Amino acid sequence: MNRYVRCAFVTAVITFFIAACVGSGFAQGAPQKAPPSYVADPAVYKLIAENDQYVVVMAKRPVGHKDVWHSHLAQQATYMLTDCRSRAYTPDGKTAEVIQKKGTVTFRSEAMPSHSLENIGKKECEQLIIEHK
Repeated sequence: MNRYVRCAFVTAVITFFIAACVGSGFAQGAPQKAPPSYVADPAVYKLIAENDQYVVVMAKRPVGHKDVWHSHLAQQATYMLTDCRSRAYTPDGKTAEVIQKKGTVTFRSEAMPSHSLENIGKKECEQLIIEHK
């Protein structure tokens, strides 16, 4: 995919997510104990765009990497740029394996509290996350 087509595709995806979020009536989320992903672990989570209502974050988790404890601001949509196999950790000591396929979208209707993810797959995991402030 050439650079122009990829840029146009990412722009279309972001536009779709923002329209979906606005259309669903997302409300403010509860405060989180851990900082937002892009503050807690900027090596993995890059803030790529922001306005008064949304933040757009690119996540790139290398193979074997366990990210820093973090949270997500409020409701969110996550678009999988690659296949990802991860292990999720929660503060109560529970773990869960999460498998997400390239091209799929996950919507969350409320804030995601403190957690950490480890890439247990064989390739870098890339996600585009759109969060309502």
